[in-house]
Amino acid sequence: MTMDPSEIMKFLGRIELFKDLDAEELTLLVEVVKITEHGSGTLLFEENSPRRKLFIIHRGEVELFKKSPYGKEDRLALFSQYDFLGEGALMDDYPHSTSARTLLASTILSISRDDFTALTGRKPSLAMKMLSRIARVISRRMRQTSSRVTNASAQYMSGRTRNEHDLLGERAVGAECYYGIQTLRALENFNISGVSLTHFSVLIHALAMVKMAAAKANMELNLLSKPVGDAIVQACGDILNGRYHAHFVVDMIQGGAGTSTNMNANEVIANIALKHLGYEKGEYRYCHPNNHVNVQTPLRRWHHGQCRPVPRARGTEHRPRDGAQSDPRLRTMHGTGQRGTRDEPGSLRTCPRETTSLAGTTQRTPGTRKHDPFTATLI
Repeated sequence: MTMDPSEIMKFLGRIELFKDLDAEELTLLVEVVKITEHGSGTLLFEENSPRRKLFIIHRGEVELFKKSPYGKEDRLALFSQYDFLGEGALMDDYPHSTSARTLLASTILSISRDDFTALTGRKPSLAMKMLSRIARVISRRMRQTSSRVTNASAQYMSGRTRNEHDLLGERAVGAECYYGIQTLRALENFNISGVSLTHFSVLIHALAMVKMAAAKANMELNLLSKPVGDAIVQACGDILNGRYHAHFVVDMIQGGAGTSTNMNANEVIANIALKHLGYEKGEYRYCHPNNHVNVQTPLRRWHHGQCRPVPRARGTEHRPRDGAQSDPRLRTMHGTGQRGTRDEPGSLRTCPRETTSLAGTTQRTPGTRKHDPFTATLI
């Protein structure tokens, strides 16, 4: 297959490894790129064979797999357009630890280590930029292979990223990750026990069931459009069927009253829903972790032993957006049939305060919004 050099240059400009290269450096790189066509089932490289080339997928799909001592094949990852494999070949000839095979008819671009070495002699800055990117990719993969991650496929991320933004700024999130920027920050801030949510499938299922129920209720109350709501319900069903558990990665012990756990679930569900809606991960204007997945979810401290979640208009401190009015039923006090207000004790808090009298007896009084450190805070 032949491709116009300008087309190749435009394609390479979208690859993670080459994002730092200027136009002149990309032009030089295009000169050493080889384009090959492969039918389905073609081995690109095999386990224990020397690493000789960097492979970039222009079209098709490639699976990365490993064979057990008994010959059983275990798929580790699936790569598609814009993904790359074997980038370590540009650094050394250490043998491949896995094998790669095309699943569909594929167009593959490749750069050999010999050609790259010759190119770096002509343009040292090109080598410096590319090797810096390769080091970042390897570092990111190594972080994913810490003792807390049980899924062996986690280390075989493609190296592509997407940019996400929060109040603290912008961060690059791995393209394969279904979690987002708030989960990424939690991984950095709460690396406490080394035991992640991934180990507790029952808890992951419970989170998915709560989010599914909330989505169904919100569609009934016209707080969530049916296409988005159905996608969220479908995403929760995927999780209940055992998929995507490896993306629940926050530490079981964390600060912030469970905020990170909740946001990990919200981000994973939102990005799965985006996939069902036909969008890319991170396109949150179509399905947002907070504005859609988190709508109407009872997000009080669900792990607090004395809490009884009482639904609120949107499950947060904020009023419903877009002029939506909360359903009066959602403001009904538990067990009283009375409609509460912000100033009424107990109307917006579900955990009673316990105090100990001088006589040693425990007294339970309703929690209030002001000056009550014992009430359950919103996640």
